[in-house]
Amino acid sequence: MTPSVALRTAALLLLVLGLARGTGGVVLAIWGSSPGDTLRVGHDVMLALGAGLIAVGVISVVASIGLMRCRGWGWALGILALVLFVADGLVNGYLLFGRGTMVNLAAAALILFCLLRGRRALERAPRTAPSGSTPP
Repeated sequence: MTPSVALRTAALLLLVLGLARGTGGVVLAIWGSSPGDTLRVGHDVMLALGAGLIAVGVISVVASIGLMRCRGWGWALGILALVLFVADGLVNGYLLFGRGTMVNLAAAALILFCLLRGRRALERAPRTAPSGSTPP
């Protein structure tokens, strides 16, 4: 996998992750759980967990946009999004279901691999002048 392909793959995966996390957060905050679920937390905690999911979703989507534009801040934000994704997944999994999920760790490992592999593509990306400025 070339660095540019890895970077685009990381951007796409972060976009999917962000949309899924954000949607899950909205669903959890609005509807809570289905009546058949035996969750271990109250409504206030579910609202806080939903807000956390939405925050991770927004950060992931913004990181994805930054990566698609080959920006260094997108890469750094992507790393932050992964850390928050794993931490949030562990907290949500433990509080809601009594266990974390291995799927979160596997997804984070794949995205981290793509981010690390794609880092060189950022170093080779052309630097453009900020909009509104004229070259000397």
